[in-house]
Amino acid sequence: MRRLIAIFIIINIVLILTTGCGINVGIDYADTFMLKGVNYVEDYNQVITDEKIIGLEVGTIKYNLVDGKANSQYHLKDGDATFLKVGTKIYSLKVMKDKEYVAAKQDGKWLLYKALPENRDDPAPSGNGITEDTFKATAIIVEKQSDAQSIRIEDKEKIKKVLEGIRNGVETKETIGYPQENNYSFYFLIPDKNGIGQVVYKYYFKFQDINLKGYVRRFNDNYTVDSSVNKIITEGFGNSEVIYDNKLGGKQQIYDMFADGKFILRKVVKETPQEKFKVKTIKQGEEIWQNGNRVKDILIGKYKVEIFMKDTKVQKKILSMINSKQYKLPGVISINFTQADGGNSSVLYLSYDEEPDLYLDENIDSFVLVSKN
Repeated sequence: MRRLIAIFIIINIVLILTTGCGINVGIDYADTFMLKGVNYVEDYNQVITDEKIIGLEVGTIKYNLVDGKANSQYHLKDGDATFLKVGTKIYSLKVMKDKEYVAAKQDGKWLLYKALPENRDDPAPSGNGITEDTFKATAIIVEKQSDAQSIRIEDKEKIKKVLEGIRNGVETKETIGYPQENNYSFYFLIPDKNGIGQVVYKYYFKFQDINLKGYVRRFNDNYTVDSSVNKIITEGFGNSEVIYDNKLGGKQQIYDMFADGKFILRKVVKETPQEKFKVKTIKQGEEIWQNGNRVKDILIGKYKVEIFMKDTKVQKKILSMINSKQYKLPGVISINFTQADGGNSSVLYLSYDEEPDLYLDENIDSFVLVSKN
């Protein structure tokens, strides 16, 4: 939970502890401590990847505010910490300047701590952090946020694809509230010329559907990334190829999904050459299928998206699902369904007053309808 505390809360809490200003509500501590007159707070954006960069001991935690039940009037003193246990040793880092960063080991893991802004002047860097040095990475360490599971990816081609995906990502100001189970963090193991791992940036990653674009955050910058990054980052956790899909079975499958204002119609790999799946947009008055025949369109709406399926046994399920209130299709004013070839082929019509934005996303082998609302 404490890893979700925002930086402004971190700063405010430390100011309360150091100045003694009173408050009338309970204290929600950040992970911080004071050493030799300098306040340090855990740096959640960077990771110590190798114990060999740990330097000399520079101090020891002598008092724990949580265990000691300090109140809001307490003044943070040298050797005081919020979460680090009494007796925890504080160390310098061989690759960092004195007093800017220090390290402590807690529960078998090295944590990086940085001096608070009033003690140092180094604003968070911008950009995606991918440099030529990053391409020397030997592994990706991924952690699933919901249950703290972690995996290690060492396949060179997969590492390269993730790096290129981030480097080619498009910066976005979108704020996406995706389910917690689809939130991950990861970092790259980048050895120096002596083979010693460095302090590296941590990336935060989330997505709605594994077949759609994902979002990567580094410090305060967000980037959209190709769905191939989603699959590489998540595959080691046993995720299927179709998270949040509504798979209906049969030889030919279709699912609908509403994400980012998009309605997805996914076509799957065909089992036989005879199977067909076609999607196209037609104007009012053009020919449509009706009970196995081609007739002039008299359905309401100036435009129709015609979805033709063959050799699927679940046409009625598809219609029921798309008609349900749970799956509201953007811009659709009417839905019609017809069958041909003795029920072996099905055609679904989605009617619109305005021309829908329909395209084929070849990366996910899906037809995508974009809402103009």
